[in-house]
Amino acid sequence: MMKMFKVFLPLTLLTGLLFSQSIEANWQLGAAIVEYTYVVRDSASAEDATAVYEVSGSWPSSAAAAIGLGYTHPLVEYDIGDTITVALVPLINEALLQWAGVAMNVNLNDDNTFTINDGSTYPTT
Repeated sequence: MMKMFKVFLPLTLLTGLLFSQSIEANWQLGAAIVEYTYVVRDSASAEDATAVYEVSGSWPSSAAAAIGLGYTHPLVEYDIGDTITVALVPLINEALLQWAGVAMNVNLNDDNTFTINDGSTYPTT
């Protein structure tokens, strides 16, 4: 009896795995945790040829230091590819999504495609 129980119980539990569920449906976003990573990029255009990746502090002001009446000292320098900071934006409920201007309505399909429906909004970075 116990041997039969050991055979049929796992078979009974595994039969639920034979029928896969589908994710195909219309989905409305209810929460999102967004992580923005700020990375130093290479100068891509001729206008960026004079770009510097340096944060400096000036005293008494940047304007005074620019005309030679103050002091400027570099605080931080970055190389191309360095991560400056990572900003975490937890939009954990619908009120925060609405405050941030996010309203996503998406159709997911079983063939690994999706459609973002009209009326969906997501702010640009």
